[in-house]
Amino acid sequence: MLVAYLLTTHRVSNNMTAYQLLRNSLNFLASTDLTVNGISLAKNPDSTAPSLAEFHSAFQVVFVDPSGHLNMCSDMTACTYKQLQHEASLSMQFWDEPTVDGFHCLLMTPKPMIRTSDHVFQLCDLVKLQSTCKKQNLLNDLMDLSGNYVQAALPFILSLLQQGLGQRIHQLTHSLAPDPEWSVEGEAPKYKAQPPLSFGLLLKPELAASVLEKGPAADNPKAVEFRQLWGSRSELRRFQDGSITEAVLWEGESMCQKRLVPQQIVTYLLQLHADIPEASVRHVGGMDDVVKTGSEVPTTGEEESLAVVQAYDDLSRKLWNLEGLPLSITAVQGAHPALRYTQVFPPQPLKVDYTFFDKEKTSRSLIPKEGKPCPAYITPITG
Repeated sequence: MLVAYLLTTHRVSNNMTAYQLLRNSLNFLASTDLTVNGISLAKNPDSTAPSLAEFHSAFQVVFVDPSGHLNMCSDMTACTYKQLQHEASLSMQFWDEPTVDGFHCLLMTPKPMIRTSDHVFQLCDLVKLQSTCKKQNLLNDLMDLSGNYVQAALPFILSLLQQGLGQRIHQLTHSLAPDPEWSVEGEAPKYKAQPPLSFGLLLKPELAASVLEKGPAADNPKAVEFRQLWGSRSELRRFQDGSITEAVLWEGESMCQKRLVPQQIVTYLLQLHADIPEASVRHVGGMDDVVKTGSEVPTTGEEESLAVVQAYDDLSRKLWNLEGLPLSITAVQGAHPALRYTQVFPPQPLKVDYTFFDKEKTSRSLIPKEGKPCPAYITPITG
């Protein structure tokens, strides 16, 4: 139907090859937002046909059939179309890259959600979505969808997560419910028997790990909406620049923990607004739990590398300030991989063993003893 629309609007012609038709179709999808500007195949609709504006008021994505009365994308969510746009844009980039086998990458390579998303989570106990429909008063949607509470609650959940994750994500995607099949003589399968709903998050690396969600000023009318969204997590805070705003602070000390802030947001919002308990959400983000051993909290090495760089900077300043040398020290260049944040296991400092040193009285410096071996200042790496 899309190619038919492109043909009627003279964006493609009958003389084009299959390659040209596919390329023009992808280019149209990448550049046209049907969630804002819908399209229609109806050339001369009758007076009773709704306008595109009326279709947009009822549906998220609008593509009207030739009769002018049916929206062929009525069941499509805005997130699904945004994902389609994103994939079409990537396809065009692959096609224009001469060093890549575009045909194999685009048409022969499977692309499951686990490979296209930074974080993936699933709603496992779908019967909990009945509570969501009841809490959010989605009775009209339930009637339109013949009691399918999964499809009725899905648009609300997507809108909630998009609002909560905000600038942390490029894209929010979700799996599509399969079309059920059953015997003519048997009963239709229950909605709770559907496979878990899967959601994927494509994160913005520069914003996803932020532990602070800064909201509007206290006297701003939008502060009420911010407090309604975040509930008891929203607090009035004063910042160093003197501003007083609503803010939400998430848990996270190490970078490993900060990278899982989106998981905290998802579970909190679903519990607060959709009555979906944390036990019903299966989240796949950081995989550190798989390799954890012992009671020690593992880290990613970033904090240790930062400590090495800070110690190096401190030593460099002390060397620059040395006096009485024949030649002054103007620069110190680090050669160790840890100073470039590329050491997998950065060296960690050892507690000083004072039996290796004599203490100089005037400057209170530690001087290695002659009869002692050179002391170890860092933990040796054994393999």
